[in-house]
Amino acid sequence: TVFFPYKQGKSAFVSMMDITDRIEREQQQAVVLQKTVEQKKIADILMDITFNLSSKTDQNDILDTILEQIEKVVPYSSANIMLHQGNNLVVVRHRDYDKFGAAEFMDKFSEKLALMGAAKTFIDSSHMQIIEDTNTYPGWKKFPETSYIQSILSIPIEWQGHVIGLLTLDSSKKAMFSWENAEKLKTIGHAVA
Repeated sequence: TVFFPYKQGKSAFVSMMDITDRIEREQQQAVVLQKTVEQKKIADILMDITFNLSSKTDQNDILDTILEQIEKVVPYSSANIMLHQGNNLVVVRHRDYDKFGAAEFMDKFSEKLALMGAAKTFIDSSHMQIIEDTNTYPGWKKFPETSYIQSILSIPIEWQGHVIGLLTLDSSKKAMFSWENAEKLKTIGHAVA
């Protein structure tokens, strides 16, 4: 507190406090709150997926629900679920490729895993993968129908310790996905299996 004369015969007391610590605490609380909200969102989505797994018998309905729910956690341009069948990687379900004129292509997609460069690497490594720029990534196999894809996030689908496929999110923008996105989806990837 400081005393300041400011007019003839009058004065004022000015009190100043350093609130830096308080601001830092409030910022930390905001971060914790945001993380809590995100975790609740993921828990709610997992609950929805679990409910659908127990209430629906049609595999396509279940996979559609999973792809729909994932978009609530990590926005994407298009997404698919591919399974490793024999020597091929086969799309068993997809979402939003129709917006890019690629739905028919994805309906019929089946490609030899050995020819799929990036996808083969993802399955062999059994780790989540991010491609920030498909144009510069070695091993990215380009198809005219999916040339809009600029970045991807791919999560292995595991069953009994083996990678049986991939859950892949596509974006028409470069560097759209982060490792934070990948961690959010990791739990959902296990639910798909």
